Amino acid sequence: MQAGFENCDCLMLTGNMSEETQDKIRACGVDVRPIPDELSGQRIINIRWKIYYDFLKDNTDKYDMVLTADVRDVIFQRDLFKLCDSSKPLLGIALEDFTIGEDSQNNAKWIINAYGNDIYQELKDNTIICVGTVWGTTEEFMNYSSVMSDILNSEWSLRLHVIEQGIGNYIIYHDKMFADVISTSTNYDGYVMTIGLTAAKEINVDSNGNFLNGKGEIAAVVHQYDRKPEAINIVSKKYCADMSLFAKLSLRHNCDGLGKVMRFLSRVHRRCLFRSVYEAIKRRI
Repeated sequence: MQAGFENCDCLMLTGNMSEETQDKIRACGVDVRPIPDELSGQRIINIRWKIYYDFLKDNTDKYDMVLTADVRDVIFQRDLFKLCDSSKPLLGIALEDFTIGEDSQNNAKWIINAYGNDIYQELKDNTIICVGTVWGTTEEFMNYSSVMSDILNSEWSLRLHVIEQGIGNYIIYHDKMFADVISTSTNYDGYVMTIGLTAAKEINVDSNGNFLNGKGEIAAVVHQYDRKPEAINIVSKKYCADMSLFAKLSLRHNCDGLGKVMRFLSRVHRRCLFRSVYEAIKRRI
C-alpha cells in the first residue's frame, strides 16, 4: 500500500483487472502488464515464477535486487533493499510463527498431498516458509524462480494440483537448495513479517501505526495482515482505507470452517492476479 523505496521500478502483472483500475495503478507510477496470452487460463501459482524468470532474463543487467510480493494483504513500511547487502549472493525468505506440523489446516496438507506422509514426518517440525514474499539478488532470485517454475509445471505437479508453498518448503528443508545464500526473516528479528498465524497479542505497533518486529524495529514488509481484525483496524486507521469488508471476512476466516467467502477470496487472489513482481517501488502507492 505504501512504500519508501528509491531508485526502483514497480511491476504488477494482471489477469482479470478492469482498465479503469489499471489506469489508477499506473497513475501511481506502477508498470501494469497483462499475463502473456500463451499463459492465460492457467493457475497463477503455476505460471508466476516463469513470468518472473522471463522478465528478469530480459532485464538482467537492470536490477541488482528483486522483491516479489502478494498484493492484497501486503503493506510496505521501509525500503527493504536498503536493509540488504546486494554485494553478495542472497535469497531472502520469510518464516511464519508455526511449524509445518502445527498448521494442519494448510501447510501440513500441502506437504502430504505433494510428497506423502514420510516426507511430512521429516519436515513437520520445521518452521513454515511463506512464498508470498521472496527477495534477493537478481541471479539468485532467477535461480529460485527457475526451480519453482520447473516443478510447478511438471506433469506430476499439474496432475496433483500441488500448492507452491509446499514445494517452497520442500526444496529448502529436504533438498537443502540455496543453503549457501539463504537469509531468513522471522517476526522477531526480521524486516519481512508474516503475521497470519501470529497471536493478536504479539502484534506490536508504534504510536504512528507502524508494525514492529519482536525487537521493536519497524518492519519493511508486513504480509497477511488481513487475517487479523486487529491488524486490519491498524491499517485502516493509518491509510484511511475503508476495510470494513475485509474486517467482516477476517472474522469469518477465524471461525470454525474458515467460511466460503474466504475460500472465494483465495481463488480471486490467484485468478485475478493479486500478486506482483516488486522489482522495486518508484514512489509512494
